[in-house]
Amino acid sequence: MSPFKQVRSFTLAAGPGIRHSVLLLAACFPGTASALKIELRYDYDTNGFFAANPQAKVAMRAAADFYESLIEGELLAIDPVQQGQNWNALTFNPGNPFSGEFLTIPNLVVPENTIIIFVGGTNNIGGGGVAGPGTDAGGAGSQEWFNLVRGRGKAGALATPATDFAPWGGFISFSMASPWNYQLDKNVAGTIPFVSVAIHEIAHVLGIGASDSWKSQRSDTHFNGPHALAVFGGPVPLELTDPSRAHWRDNMECTLPHGHSAGNANNVLSRAFGGFGTPHGFEQIALMDPAACPIGPFLKVLTDLDIAALRDIGWKIRPQQRLFAARDPEFRLAWESSGVFEYQVERSGNLLPDDGWETIFESTGDGTLIEYMPDIAGKPRGFFRLNVLPRVVAEAMAHVEQPVADEEPSATFTARHPVMVSGCFCHSKLFGP
Repeated sequence: MSPFKQVRSFTLAAGPGIRHSVLLLAACFPGTASALKIELRYDYDTNGFFAANPQAKVAMRAAADFYESLIEGELLAIDPVQQGQNWNALTFNPGNPFSGEFLTIPNLVVPENTIIIFVGGTNNIGGGGVAGPGTDAGGAGSQEWFNLVRGRGKAGALATPATDFAPWGGFISFSMASPWNYQLDKNVAGTIPFVSVAIHEIAHVLGIGASDSWKSQRSDTHFNGPHALAVFGGPVPLELTDPSRAHWRDNMECTLPHGHSAGNANNVLSRAFGGFGTPHGFEQIALMDPAACPIGPFLKVLTDLDIAALRDIGWKIRPQQRLFAARDPEFRLAWESSGVFEYQVERSGNLLPDDGWETIFESTGDGTLIEYMPDIAGKPRGFFRLNVLPRVVAEAMAHVEQPVADEEPSATFTARHPVMVSGCFCHSKLFGP
């Protein structure tokens, strides 16, 4: 059991007459937007997968809730009735995504700070899931209206090259033939972990591998987003057998004890962000690897590298406002870090306005649980707070390859192929080679 205790206040007796209090005050992104909301819709689950598997619906909601805790909304509403305009949402049919059949949804209302994901099951994939963001099929409205539909208030989503992404939502389809494990906190031998695949697929709806802001930051072989570069230590290799370059390089193995071997040159490793029974900072193959490997006790979850990629394509990440304290025997503070943030510990002697706060420690996140032991010797009392600040990273690196000429960002729906993850190997095979 971890010696750390999550606290908002913590009093420590450190000797005769000496008491120390820890106060959690996470100062981050003042005035930020509300959390992202993910509305899951089962209207087009025409094969009845989720109706027959209520545990799948529970796991799907848990995966969506994870992203709601992670990402800021910052999306304007799409309300054709209120604005007197028309549009048609366009996405693949989650009941049969390989058919080439599109869903056209007239005048879909999408509330602010919300994306809508149509979810279903299909008999037409061998294993795992397939997903992608939606687009629009036009309608009757002004240019300003369609700028809102396609950018939702984010200017970078309409820029060339794109620096942001603002979908109305999209679709996810799961194989009805897969031996699913619906547990939310552990692997089960011989099965595919549903929640891990769901987290992976939602990341594709959010634009990893599919958005113009992803394409504008990759070459034919690597992803070069500045936060991903900083977290990984250089350009992140992509899976070359995937024509859409929508995944990290496949490590091509699924082996004990945790799905990879230390000497494998194909590994794209990162630190687990934590949750679903997987400890924060645990080293794993990054989730956007194309394989769902159910080896070891821990589920594959989103990692620091995956989160950095979400930041690079335009999503604002919500810092985790959790501070831990322990005294075993020395007094220590700790927090779950991410490489997209910088951290600052401040101390105040008595919380009075004229005393102020003194910065006593600064650190860049690295995806691990960071520990700090403040000096409390001879101090009658102390209060500590953790400030979480967005990390500033270089916008370019000399060794980054330039995007290939025929991979300019495309606004066409057919260029945004859904991507599929399966039990041990994954291929993005839908329309075209």
